[in-house]
Amino acid sequence: MKVGREVTATLTNVTIEGTGSGTSGSGEGSKGVIKEGTEMMMMMNMVTIEGVKKGKVDINMGTIGFESGNGNWGVKVENGATANIMGATITGSGNGEGTGLYVVGGTATMNGGEISEVSEGVLMKGGGTLTMNNGSIGFKDGAENFGIGVGKLVTNARLTDLTITGASGQGKGKGVIMESMGKMTMTNVGISGVQTGIQVSNGNLTVNGGEIKEVQTGISMLGSGKLVVNNGARITFKGDHGVKVGGTVNATITGAEIKGVGRER
Repeated sequence: MKVGREVTATLTNVTIEGTGSGTSGSGEGSKGVIKEGTEMMMMMNMVTIEGVKKGKVDINMGTIGFESGNGNWGVKVENGATANIMGATITGSGNGEGTGLYVVGGTATMNGGEISEVSEGVLMKGGGTLTMNNGSIGFKDGAENFGIGVGKLVTNARLTDLTITGASGQGKGKGVIMESMGKMTMTNVGISGVQTGIQVSNGNLTVNGGEIKEVQTGISMLGSGKLVVNNGARITFKGDHGVKVGGTVNATITGAEIKGVGRER
């Protein structure tokens, strides 16, 4: 499906599925959705893109809106597809429940753009990789809410020059949740307005620069794996821990600033 300039498209409860029989006989080069230009609106509610083998989903510029609701999403990619989202805005409506980008077993890249008015910005499960650059995620307050969630089977996540914002004041959510046994690298990422900036249960996390502020706990890493915080990373916290490490985690903190301010009970 291709949506051109100055066009409004509404997709509801649609599945776009590759057959593995594209121009080369293997689906290579096939595309689920191509959305080009800035002078249009695409309303996507419960739209799933799956099985575009060796192909990709391109979403370029413009706005993607979806109806808020528990279990709803703006864009869902699964079964080995690749999603490339460039400069697009994904936004929920109504009560702010739902997931902006939901990936189950695939590869997702988001360059620029914004995700907002959601309870979960990005949720990635199954195997695959996640790359996010130069964008922003804003999500509603709630103890179970988060900006980015990476599941147990995800092999690699790279977040660069990204801003993640929860609720102002006493935010209850989490900026980033990592359950994977794989690797996550965060470079110049800003996180604010949440209960916990980064929560990790397993895997290897590297934090290069960036700032975590307006939180109760900056980084909580329990279980197993390796934590590296360096290159001028700044953590300002209001609770008991700037960095909390437990289990068999090996932590190295170099050239970082960790400061407690105005402790809240």
